[in-house]
Amino acid sequence: MDGSAQLQEMIDRIRRLGYLAETAAPDVADAVRASLQKSIASGTDPDGKAWAPRKGGGTALQYAAKAVAVAPIGTRVFVRLSGVEARHHLGLARGGVVRRIIPVDRIPRAMAEDCIKAIADHFHFVMAGGV
Repeated sequence: MDGSAQLQEMIDRIRRLGYLAETAAPDVADAVRASLQKSIASGTDPDGKAWAPRKGGGTALQYAAKAVAVAPIGTRVFVRLSGVEARHHLGLARGGVVRRIIPVDRIPRAMAEDCIKAIADHFHFVMAGGV
């Protein structure tokens, strides 16, 4: 491959990076979903802090994973919490106990690392010549 073809190939790769956020968004959404499912299964908030136990015993918010929806839309990842779980998340359910299910004002470190890995995988794919 001559120098001009190599240069054009590099230019094409750099241009594809402009679409990186949009092409990586579905994998980032999967990483966010997996992180939330892991914390819910552990009975913790996204930062790893244990939820307050139920007064009557048993597992708190055992169906919380079904109340979380994660979707990539363009270059963004949206997380929605619905149902009674949303009220518990906000501390508006009976008893006023707050059990955080989704991140509130920042992305937890472990979740951010998973998202960065998903984006890095796409970056490496493009830079290695993938389309």
